[in-house]
Amino acid sequence: MRRAEDLLPASLLNRASLRGREYAWPVDAIPDVIEAGRRAGLLNVGGQLQFRLPNGTCECWWVEVNAIATTPSRLSWQQ
Repeated sequence: MRRAEDLLPASLLNRASLRGREYAWPVDAIPDVIEAGRRAGLLNVGGQLQFRLPNGTCECWWVEVNAIATTPSRLSWQQ
């Protein structure tokens, strides 16, 4: 099975920070990430604001987007 990141351009992945199996992009790159995912046929279900520091990651759990929480289950993939 292909990983979603295999469908994204290398130039975009190079702008990301990778920790474990999780990519994070700076805020100004988010529109490019969303557009690249759309072109690849991927679904963006949201994300969470993080601060990536040299000694760890701080997640701002109160600042997140979760599209699945408000999407009716009857919708097709294309919708």
